[in-house]
Parts: sequence; structure tokens; C-alpha cells
Amino acid sequence: MNISSRKSDYQYGLEDCDVLDRDSLKAFRAKRDEWLYWLEHDEHHAISKQITGMLWSDAVFRLINESRKFAHEAGDGYSTQSGIIASSLDRGYVAEQVISFRKLMEKGARDPEKQVISLRRLIDDIRKNRHLLTREMFVCHDGLPYDCDCGIEELPEPNENGVSFGYLDTRGPRAFYMSRLMHEAFDRMMEKAPAKRGRKDRIGDAFFQEIEDALSAAPFDELRQHANKILLHAADEFSRGKRSGGGITLDNVWICHKAILMVANRVSVAIGGSNIGAVPTPQFDVLENWSAPFAPEAKFEELLNQWRKENDLREDWCQELFRT
Repeated sequence: MNISSRKSDYQYGLEDCDVLDRDSLKAFRAKRDEWLYWLEHDEHHAISKQITGMLWSDAVFRLINESRKFAHEAGDGYSTQSGIIASSLDRGYVAEQVISFRKLMEKGARDPEKQVISLRRLIDDIRKNRHLLTREMFVCHDGLPYDCDCGIEELPEPNENGVSFGYLDTRGPRAFYMSRLMHEAFDRMMEKAPAKRGRKDRIGDAFFQEIEDALSAAPFDELRQHANKILLHAADEFSRGKRSGGGITLDNVWICHKAILMVANRVSVAIGGSNIGAVPTPQFDVLENWSAPFAPEAKFEELLNQWRKENDLREDWCQELFRT
């Protein structure tokens, strides 16, 4: 679907916004819609969905890992102690996490037919179009007033305990307090809070440097190399160098998680998005059937017979081309 054909969720028209440059506002809204689509709304690959999916998988694996520890302490009788189950779960977890990092950190493609939705592409595109992300656009792109001090006299007077009660608009031309919060948020994206705010203020280089420092401090390159040489490509001995099939630690995975969450939420705020969040809250009992056996013992012989039958079939495939 073309970005321009999607319906925007702005409540105020261009003519109703407190901006001096309507053409720039139109361009900013179009670009912001595109950024938010990548971040939150793409049906299959929205960045927020990639992140929450990655973290949910990690949360489930942590639950399994702790269960294995408790099962080991308790003694025999738990399916979590099965070597083939543990090995399969471990390999699957590593593969899913490393591939998730690779997808989130993939650079934008030059060929539109090979284009991706990734956190790395979003960051690079914001930097490329930072001229659109001025203070005026950040604060006033959907009806907020630029001057946040005009309605200061309308704020409720505090009572004897210093507490104020009252209703304040959160949208539209009289949402002065919200405008103040937006100005303060923009101040934090500049090199330093200016002595005098201006409509054409832009986010500073320090904002992008902070993001790059957070990402470069995490071992994404190491995990990417593991994906390239071990998981996604059968690299030969020379190509692998000294890299082994192992080497992925939970600490490295979690360092990357932290960097992604820090950066994704920082970027989301910069374009007026919502909090990405971390692990989704399950709406069901995650330990349901957790203490039950893995399969009914009465069916073990049937399981083994089926397993052997399928193995023999694959052995038969080996001879398929030799038959006349």
C-alpha cells in the first residue's frame, strides 16, 4: 500500500495548526506518517512488533531455563532434563534472537524491491530528513499552540497543601501545558537547552551520537558475524577463521536487547510515537500444564515407532537416484 494512500490520524487540519510554514508542515506530516508506519503499523514487520516478538521469545526461554535449573535440583522425572529437548530449544532460541538482531539492524536497501523495515533504516532516515524535524513541527504538527506560556494564568491555583485540581486540555490550541512538555522534550534533543527557543530549532548532533554510542556499545557485530558464518551461511574453514559454532552468551543477547529498547523508545519519542514497551503482558497462565509430563507414557512405543519409520524413509531417500 502506498504511504500517501493511508489515512492519517491527525485531528487538526494544516490550516488549524500554529505553524508559519504550511508547506513544511505538510512535508513533515507525510514523512512522520511513513516513520510511524515502519515503527508501529506495518502488518507484518513493524519495528515495535519485531521488538516485542523478540523479547517475548526471550521471556519464554528464560522461563524454560529457570525451570531446567529447578528440575535439576529436584532430581529425575522432568521432561526439561531431556538432552534432545534442551539442545533443540537452545539452538532455536539462539537462531531466533540473532536473526531478530540482524533484521532490526539491517540498513535500508537501494533497490525498492529489496527494501526493509528496520530500526537502523528508521534512524538513518530521520537523520537524513532532520531538516523537517524542527521545534515548530515537533510541538505544533497537530494543533498544539507554539507559545506555551499564554495560558499559564489558567492553571488551577494550588491549595494549602500545594496540590492543584482541575482540567487541562491535552489537545488543540488551548493545550498549553502539553505544549510546554513538548518544548521541554525537544530541548532534551538539542545540544543544550537554548537561552531562547526558536521555531526553526533542530535536534542536535548529540542526539544521533547518543543513539550510535548506545548501539556501538552492544555486540551486534559479533552476533551478526555468527549469523553470517554459522546460521545463515555454511561458511568454509577459511571463511570462518577461528569462529566456532558456539560463542553466543545470554549476557551478549541481553546487552543487545537493552540497546534496542533504549534507542527505539528514544527515536519513537522524537517522532511523536508511543512507548515501545518491552515484554508483552500475557493474558493467560504462562505456567498452564507446566508440571505435566511432556507426553503420555502409554504412547511412548507408538512415538518411537513413528520416529523410526520417518527416519527409515529419509534413509531411503539417500538411495533414490541409484534406483533404475
